[in-house]
Amino acid sequence: MRPLAACRMTAIVLLGLAPRGGWAAVPTVAAPGPAVGAVVESDRSALPPLRIQGQATALPAGRDLLTGLDRYTAGDLWDLGSRAFDACEYDRALALYERLVALFPEWDEDGGARFNAGLAAERARQPSRAAEHYLAYLAGWPGASDVAHVRVSAGRMLLAAGRPAEAKPLLLAALAGGLREEADRFEARALLAQADMDTGRLDAAEQALSDLAGHYRTHRESTLYSPYHGAMVRYLLGEVHRLRAEAVTFDDVDDRALAEAQLERKARLVLDAQREYLETIRFGVRDWVAPAGYRLGELYRRFRVDVIDSPSPRGLTGEDEAVYRDVLREQTTVLLIKARECYRKVLDRAAKVNIRGEWVDRMRASLREIDGQLIAERVRTDI
Repeated sequence: MRPLAACRMTAIVLLGLAPRGGWAAVPTVAAPGPAVGAVVESDRSALPPLRIQGQATALPAGRDLLTGLDRYTAGDLWDLGSRAFDACEYDRALALYERLVALFPEWDEDGGARFNAGLAAERARQPSRAAEHYLAYLAGWPGASDVAHVRVSAGRMLLAAGRPAEAKPLLLAALAGGLREEADRFEARALLAQADMDTGRLDAAEQALSDLAGHYRTHRESTLYSPYHGAMVRYLLGEVHRLRAEAVTFDDVDDRALAEAQLERKARLVLDAQREYLETIRFGVRDWVAPAGYRLGELYRRFRVDVIDSPSPRGLTGEDEAVYRDVLREQTTVLLIKARECYRKVLDRAAKVNIRGEWVDRMRASLREIDGQLIAERVRTDI
């Protein structure tokens, strides 16, 4: 048996994954904005917390840890919630606004506390609670001037909570009327494409996102859109290609030629996803840098597993089969190294600009796993 010859196709595929000049050499998206590698604040359209005044009957609180008061009114809860929000203490702000709408529902005449509870939950990365507050606002104040924008916010949170079927009608309603700014309509259309993607309509999602990406390129010199919008559609296109790659499996494939064709198809989709994630990172937008970095690293890791687990050539058994798998592991170690490099670069960038959250935590955990895998591979090679 000659395992290296049997793995030749795999080696060619893996070489294709390495951009000439290294990870940072992939061409930058042609768009205005920060220099490559910079991280900019998101300027996605965001509704500010509402500010209203009012008083109500004071309630005894005893030793209340949330407010620090012996007695408080609705106005006290409002003021404390607003201060907590301004101080970026979003979990505390959410608790204060939720107490306000629960204890003093008659005080919240224009829905300000309900809306602010949704916004605080969104900033606290609690999408399900944010969606419920936004939906309650839409139900309680259907004639408010900002209904279309709140529909988009509710749709975005429902998507984040894994509820795309509920998000889609809200986004369609928002697009049907009330969104006057082109940037707001662009985001709503991108979210609608995400809803299609999350419900398995990948063709429709890819077409919509490709149209948006082309539209962004056409207007890159204008002030209609920001880097946020360009990064958003590139990230979602990466997600479409990632899902397509994951759908290519080797179930019931026992023919090596067919397996190689499947593997090459998967490799092309991995390359497509890699391109979109790298371009997303190059926009340097805080909201998208960490998710794209995590997805890119996992893309390499998952592809390595797929290569190693792909069907063996016919006739391999016992020791020959074991040697074949060892060769595959050795040849695909480059993918672990690429994933590690990706995580380190993005984590370093995130640390410099204080990006935190779930995606950063995931990258750190994956980096620890990769370090352990690489040590194990070195031990295996030395034995």
